[in-house]
Amino acid sequence: MMTEYEKECYNAYLRLMTTRRTNNKNYYEKTAKRPDVIAKRNERNKSYYERNKEKILAQQKVYRERRNA
Repeated sequence: MMTEYEKECYNAYLRLMTTRRTNNKNYYEKTAKRPDVIAKRNERNKSYYERNKEKILAQQKVYRERRNA
């Protein structure tokens, strides 16, 4: 048998998990499907090379010019 205190703890835990699940669902439905949020997420998920391609290519060009000079 559970004591009164354990029952209260368990009920509080269940409430917390339910609200967390509800919040995640609300976030997903309201925010995660928005086009601007999707674009930001895609930008974040790009590799380092894809994000800094121009900078890296410029550095390589400078390095090759120095090496060949």
